[in-house]
Amino acid sequence: MKRMITIIALVLSIGNAFAQSTEKDSLKMEKAVQDSVKQELKESEKKAKALDKAIADTLRYRAAVNAINHKEFVMQADEVTFMRGREVEVSSALNYVAIDSVRAIVQVGVAGISIDGKITQIETHTSKKGNVSVSMEVMGVRASVRVELLLHHGDNEADVTIVPNFVTGRVFLSGVVIPASLSNTVRQIGR
Repeated sequence: MKRMITIIALVLSIGNAFAQSTEKDSLKMEKAVQDSVKQELKESEKKAKALDKAIADTLRYRAAVNAINHKEFVMQADEVTFMRGREVEVSSALNYVAIDSVRAIVQVGVAGISIDGKITQIETHTSKKGNVSVSMEVMGVRASVRVELLLHHGDNEADVTIVPNFVTGRVFLSGVVIPASLSNTVRQIGR
């Protein structure tokens, strides 16, 4: 009888130990699955954000190309670089190139350039990589400038080189190209 009780007690204790071990393993496995799901969720959120950014960049690029092709755009600068490499962050309200069909306004407040004139000799070219370049002369009443714009493929970011005929040197602008209808700058100049 003692043997029987000992065997039953031993079986019950092994069963309890096995149940506790199985419960611990089950909890560990459940935590591992939760961690895996959390990691996959984070990765999918990261991919979704990257996809959203890529779509937004493409839409801005297409809007900029369309505006350039219709010659109704504004390049709003947020940075000006001078000949000797000095860079200055600037306000786009005072530093821009605005194009409206046959008329252009080139305004670089920190460089003292302000030309409102007629566009002549305009050329547009799209490279194999999708970069769009625009080259033009803007003839004002007292002066003229040569404007070279490069819209980078995949976004509406652009660089502009301005070569005035009334001073020596060049001025480089960095910023974004947007349709003229969306620009607050254009509204400020009374169009």
